[in-house]
Amino acid sequence: MDSFYDLGARLRAAFWLILAVALILSTLVAFTGVPAAYGFASFLIFIACVLAAPRNLPTRIEQKDRRRRPIQKSNADVSMRLVVEAFPDPAILLNRAGHVLFFNPAAQNAFASLREGGHISSVIRNPAFLDALSDAPERGRPITVTYAERVPVGRRMSVTVAPLARPNERVPSILVLLRDLTELERINQMRADFVANASHELRTPLASLRGFIETLQLSAKDDSGARERFLKVMAEQAARMTRLIDQLLSLSRAEMNVHVPPSNLVDLNVVIDHVRDAVEPLAQEHNATLEVQRFPSPALIRGDRDGLVQVLQNLIQNAFKYGGKEGVVKIETRYIQPNGRGNGRYSISVVDNGQGISAEHLPRLTERFYRVDVAYSRESGGTGLGLAIVKHIVNRHRGELAISSKPGEGSSFTVLFDAAERPEGALDATPEAAE
Repeated sequence: MDSFYDLGARLRAAFWLILAVALILSTLVAFTGVPAAYGFASFLIFIACVLAAPRNLPTRIEQKDRRRRPIQKSNADVSMRLVVEAFPDPAILLNRAGHVLFFNPAAQNAFASLREGGHISSVIRNPAFLDALSDAPERGRPITVTYAERVPVGRRMSVTVAPLARPNERVPSILVLLRDLTELERINQMRADFVANASHELRTPLASLRGFIETLQLSAKDDSGARERFLKVMAEQAARMTRLIDQLLSLSRAEMNVHVPPSNLVDLNVVIDHVRDAVEPLAQEHNATLEVQRFPSPALIRGDRDGLVQVLQNLIQNAFKYGGKEGVVKIETRYIQPNGRGNGRYSISVVDNGQGISAEHLPRLTERFYRVDVAYSRESGGTGLGLAIVKHIVNRHRGELAISSKPGEGSSFTVLFDAAERPEGALDATPEAAE
């Protein structure tokens, strides 16, 4: 059918020429005596030449291809856009000149100034990336580079520049895939620091124990006075290692379960009463006063009782250790009315009147093994893990930890949890804003 269509197209294209030749041949037959058979044969020969001659008009197949090309190109653009938008990381499609064709939402979030039609160098100015952008099409293979940014925020990015064509073909477009390595490198650094700090914390008491044991085995073998002193120190070092291992296990459990929110109903008043009884001997040991304020009615939240007890114990123990001798530690409670939906929040604050903490230390207090005063912390039996454990337990309860302190004015550590139900009389209370 396509062949018949092409023949018809050729005849239609040469219609006026065929008509002119037919008139000429008819005139010759009519007035010159040329036989009609010769005239008709000449006309057929001319028609055959018209059909066999090369022509510039498109065939039907070519016309079909031309009609399909815009559709195919449009479908290809739509498919490529869908592929780019499906990437979870930032992805940008460029033309050969480096202008942005389109990009996915992740790229828009990463680069607020990214615009279609703009040149990628206005967004990413790193020389290594721009070199990869020009080299990748020539090499015909993806190139991955890593670069760091300091503004608007410090971050480290890995960029893959992939030409979307074979080496011998003209490159119609370039796909740029980006991956933010900042959080990954921070986690890796935290792991390395954690291993180094844990090893250091264990190495010191182990070295002391080995030294005392060797001394007792050799020079102080028959010295009863030295033996008593060394055994006392050895017991302290062993207790220090025990505390460290216990804290490490607690931190590991807290991190492992942080993604699983607890479902049991717990009354915070019961937790406060239990912690008060448990830390009373510690208060006497530090000659400190513990003042406890309970909630006026049952304060129910969705929580893990043992985890909540550990949170308050850690905060109160820190207040005793760093609040100074003969200090006052207060447990203050408050119910916060909801601003909209929800049941409000319960707030528990552990407040001391100690020396306080400088502002530069506050953002890092919940880091593992971070101490404001390393020497004093070790002397008082601290491991540097207490607040890290508190942070993970509070995160598991979908709560919030707030720290405020000023040098010379004491410190306040506040934990906030969502209420499982509104307490009695709360509907008539005046709403308060969370600090």
